[in-house]
Amino acid sequence: WARKGGDQAVDVARLLNERGLPTELHVVGSAPDAAIELPGWLHLHGFVDKSTEAGIARMRQLFEMSHFLVHPVMAEAFGVVFCEAAGHGVISLASRVGGIPSAVRDGVTGALFDIGGASEEYADYVWRVMENRRQYEVMALAAFDEYHRNLNWEVQAKRVGARLAALP
Repeated sequence: WARKGGDQAVDVARLLNERGLPTELHVVGSAPDAAIELPGWLHLHGFVDKSTEAGIARMRQLFEMSHFLVHPVMAEAFGVVFCEAAGHGVISLASRVGGIPSAVRDGVTGALFDIGGASEEYADYVWRVMENRRQYEVMALAAFDEYHRNLNWEVQAKRVGARLAALP
């Protein structure tokens, strides 16, 4: 929860709600300490097994009802979740760390923030994009296009195959 930036994601949603932008946060995977009181707009889904039809359908449903993926991680090698989000036209907001910048194009398919960046920065970004419907649409379509051009298994498998075929 801590490494994935869970508390910060909750804080971003809290700020947006306080500012008057009705916001729900759906969390898949790790969860906060059971001792804390959860606000009504925070929905914990736990582990979703994407190797099952039910898990695939659940993830699809969550992405289809989302505008943003908020993932302020402390460390991440790459993050397949950014590819999955892009495949549904979901704009990603994440830390500028590890391989994330190779999956999220800052200012094009999402936004990248310094590790430990203030929750206000994330909330301000969401607010600006949601105020400008055209910007939101352009970014969502860019994410979807990036998925089809680059962030999917078929394209990557072809690239690896071509490189292997070119070896002496």
